[in-house]
Amino acid sequence: MYLKDFFPKKSKVLKKAFFSGISFNSSDVKKDHIFFAIKGNKVDGNNFVDQAIKNGAKIIISEKKILNKNKNKNILFYRTNNIRKLLSQISFKLSKIKPNNMVAVTGTNGKSSIADFYYQILNLNSKKVASIGTLGVKY
Repeated sequence: MYLKDFFPKKSKVLKKAFFSGISFNSSDVKKDHIFFAIKGNKVDGNNFVDQAIKNGAKIIISEKKILNKNKNKNILFYRTNNIRKLLSQISFKLSKIKPNNMVAVTGTNGKSSIADFYYQILNLNSKKVASIGTLGVKY
């Protein structure tokens, strides 16, 4: 896959960049992956850029400006203002299976019960259904 499919209006360097997968966990990075260095509440993914490169990351995306300490010209660094949005957009384009319908349950009390009841109703009516929540993943 090429970044040109995800960044149509960007520079020639981005358009020529090839990648084989994406990851936001440096331990899961494989050869030619894009590594999304996401800053979380407890851990900052930017601290794991070097490990991601050692594991084979070819493209590093971050909200911070990262200096190329190794001066490795084979590594492409890209800065974005909203890394989570960019990760979701690329993930959506990469995903081959997309649900036709999606239902979310919000509120203070009873979310797990309502979600489970809805799952059971659809399942009993021979509908393909999956549920992700505090009760686990069911499909």
